[in-house]
Amino acid sequence: MTTAVIVGIDPHRKVFTATALDERGRRVADEHFANTSVGHHAALRWARELGSVSKVILNRVPAGRGVAVVE
Repeated sequence: MTTAVIVGIDPHRKVFTATALDERGRRVADEHFANTSVGHHAALRWARELGSVSKVILNRVPAGRGVAVVE
């Protein structure tokens, strides 16, 4: 059975942090990636290796004032 994961992204100018949670909200893994197309592809591979990505939550504005959810 494939584990479903929810990935949260906190972007910054040069790097971004990705955190994966399981379906119960437990932290599975954290990783930092370059904020470039190479880093974006690496993050996608990383997330898919952890399980089936069910949702991505992206912090779009500093201090969490704007959040995008992709299902």
